[in-house]
Amino acid sequence: MYVNLELKVPLGERLVVPKNAVLLTGERAVVFIYHGNGKIEWRDVTLGVRAGDLLEIIKGVQEGDQIITSANFLIDSESQLKAAMGGMQHQ
Repeated sequence: MYVNLELKVPLGERLVVPKNAVLLTGERAVVFIYHGNGKIEWRDVTLGVRAGDLLEIIKGVQEGDQIITSANFLIDSESQLKAAMGGMQHQ
C-alpha cells in the first residue's frame, strides 16, 4: 500500500524563483541575471528547498536581482546561443 502525502509547513520568507529559471547542468545550478541593455550574466547558485514549482536560492543571488525566468527558452537558435554565451560574464 502506498500513499501520496503533501505536508504544508510554514517556512517563513525565503528567496525563491520559478524552477524553470534555474538551468541544472548536472554538476551545478545556474541562473541568468539581466542587467539591461541586452547584458546578461550567469551565476552559479546554491539551491535549497523545493516548494511546488518554486526553488529556494540560498546563495548566488540577492533580492532585487532581475532573474530571467525562462532560461530554457532564452535563446531560440543555436547561433544566438553562441553569441549570448560569448557575451556572458561569470561573476
